[in-house]
Formats: sequence, structure tokens, C-alpha cells
Amino acid sequence: MDSPTLVEADLDAGRDLVAALEAESFPVDLAIWGYDPEVGDWRLFIASRLVDDLGRLATYERIQRTLRSSEGWSRLAGRLTVISPSDGGVKDLKRLLKAENFDDTEVRVGGVALGGRTFDDGYAYQPDALEYELEVFKALQRVVPSFAVIRRGDRVFDAPGRFDFVVAGSERQVLVEAKARRRPLSQSELASILGRVPPRWALIIVSSSGSTARSKEVPKEQPGSWRLVTWRSREDDGELASAIRALL
Repeated sequence: MDSPTLVEADLDAGRDLVAALEAESFPVDLAIWGYDPEVGDWRLFIASRLVDDLGRLATYERIQRTLRSSEGWSRLAGRLTVISPSDGGVKDLKRLLKAENFDDTEVRVGGVALGGRTFDDGYAYQPDALEYELEVFKALQRVVPSFAVIRRGDRVFDAPGRFDFVVAGSERQVLVEAKARRRPLSQSELASILGRVPPRWALIIVSSSGSTARSKEVPKEQPGSWRLVTWRSREDDGELASAIRALL
């Protein structure tokens, strides 16, 4: 029997929790949703080296303190399992995520083995992509003008498609898409992102690896207000700030 689809609200809550834990310097080696057919529900597994250092109960209590800080995470109550990063399934998944050029914050995987159990279906959070998205958000907080507001894209009801952030100015809104890549964005990848943007919206694509030479041809084929920013650290804040000012 196929697993029921994990609802968007669960994916968002799990992603936000992992980001909050990492912001608190809580080490997250891997986080993944797995469907448990015995209880008919999805569970969020968090692998952390604190399990080896402090034990499962103390690690779980640390996460619970963070959970209680936001009502938005109440849907995760009773659905969390903490495991050691030395678990064979964790090691296999980390190798898979590292080998593949995933840049989405969530990656669907099959045949997940965790804690001695096998799950037919799972959604893993890509650590590199989550960390990069968080760092881009911090950069936006530093460079966005005081008259503008930064929101998560999934919390703006009329935002098109699924983008990471929306920067709303007094007259215009700018979509922001963060891409943590090990290789430059290709022409087809840029065109695919731009194809999701309606005419009245502007877009900034923030990439850790820039783009290929051929992707320079994309603007001719995809007219509109958009910018590609290569951002790796605070040293690149100036380029991001220039793109924001140009599009707001």
C-alpha cells in the first residue's frame, strides 16, 4: 500500500524546527520524515551527536524546549524520534544526499532504514540547503531597506509557486530563491525558475555557485525584472543589496 502524502504543513513545520535548532547551535546531522504504517502516521527522525553525548532522553528534552517556544510546532508533538548519527541508515542517507546534487531543502527518498526499521517512503531535509537558506535569510535581514518587510514565501498567500522568501516594498514585491549548489546553475535550470514567475513579480536568484556561461543567454528568452546574485558570505552582501535596491 502506498504511503499517504506528507502534508505541506508538516514539511514546513519540520524545516522550521530544524532551522531553529541549528540557530540555537543544536547539532542536527540529519532530519527526515518516515511513514510508520503501524500507527498510520509520519514521524520526524532527528539524528544528532547529542544522542551519543547526552543520551536519547536528554536530547529529546532539549528539542522539546524549542518545540514549546512556538505554537506553530504543536503539530509535531508526539511525532519526534531522536537517533544517533552512527545509525547505519543515517550514514547511508548522508552519503546519498552528498553524492547527488540536491539543492531543494526537502528530498523525497525511498526504502529508508532508521533505528532498525525500514520505511517505504521518506522526506529528508538537505542540511546544506537548509543552512544556506538560513544564511541567505540573515543576509537579507542585513541588507533589505528599513521600509521593506521580509517574509517566508510559503507564508505569503498570493506568492506564486514555491519560493524561499518575499521582500515586500511599498510598491513592489521581490521573490528570493536560494540555491545551494556544488555546480553552477545551468541555462535550463535558470529558465525553469524564471518560468514560474508571473509578470508582476520580480525575482532574485541567490546561488552559492553562480551560473554557467550559457545561462547568460536566458535574459533574452525570459524578459522581466530579475537578478542572479552569487552569494557565499558576508563579503557578498553588497551585490545582494544592489539587486534588492534595483528591483524594489
